[in-house]
Amino acid sequence: MIWLQGRLAFDSADAEQALRILERCSRRRSEVEPQLKDEIASTALLLKARAEFPWPRSVALETLKRLREIHPKTDAAIFSYLIESEYYTRHEKIDKARTTLISVIDTGVSE
Repeated sequence: MIWLQGRLAFDSADAEQALRILERCSRRRSEVEPQLKDEIASTALLLKARAEFPWPRSVALETLKRLREIHPKTDAAIFSYLIESEYYTRHEKIDKARTTLISVIDTGVSE
């Protein structure tokens, strides 16, 4: 439920509130299946990174990298490459965007 509150705060363009809520979410440990817990945690981390993009870029990019290190085989990890690539595209760093997308295949995340 906390994750959903964070998502709603993010969708309403309240990045700071979303970050506060997601921080609470990361500290809570519910009695759920490990796979579901991993999906919730990875999705919350992805949302946290997206909320951080208005801040200095290195914060959000480091969060995306951490997501891929902690939860490498999740859907959120795959989506993190797309978000990072989109960031580079908006800043006209097309080669970096392309390299980021290619790394999805190179790391074998989609297996």
